[in-house]
Amino acid sequence: HAVACGYFLWDSLDAVVNFTDVGFVVHGVACLAIYAMSFRPFVAYFGLRCLLWETSTFFLNIHWFMDKTGRTGSTAQFVNGIFLLSAFFGVRLMYGGKVSIDFVRTLVQVRREIPWTYFIVFGIGNIVLASLNWFWFTKMISALRRRFDEGDAKSLQRTRLVNGATHGNYGTGN
Repeated sequence: HAVACGYFLWDSLDAVVNFTDVGFVVHGVACLAIYAMSFRPFVAYFGLRCLLWETSTFFLNIHWFMDKTGRTGSTAQFVNGIFLLSAFFGVRLMYGGKVSIDFVRTLVQVRREIPWTYFIVFGIGNIVLASLNWFWFTKMISALRRRFDEGDAKSLQRTRLVNGATHGNYGTGN
């Protein structure tokens, strides 16, 4: 858990310094708070399982790198995108959803044995992070749709040009 604290400290600082979206800042700070407070016996079981959620980050970083190095839309980025969406859906949403439910159940069971601040931070953090995962997944699907819609629009434009249609005239000569 100490290594996770170091990672999420770096992640939080990076999200603030290279600010692009408040969601990244919230993610980093929430994970840092949760892992900094996770040196309790019942949390150790869940801590490692929740770190598996970061599996999709490997593919996200590769995707970003391909964008920055001019490989946007390449076959390699497409294949990486499939791995990214699969890992995100399978690990963060499906497996992560189950782990979150189990964690909340355990949290409720031990609520009288832990300080109320732990109960609040763990409970709210769990809800916020799960919500961010669903929000980000919908953004990923939306971005994928836009990419294919743009491809369809370009294909339609090429078809119009081949058929002699310009500016929406569809070859009517007007």
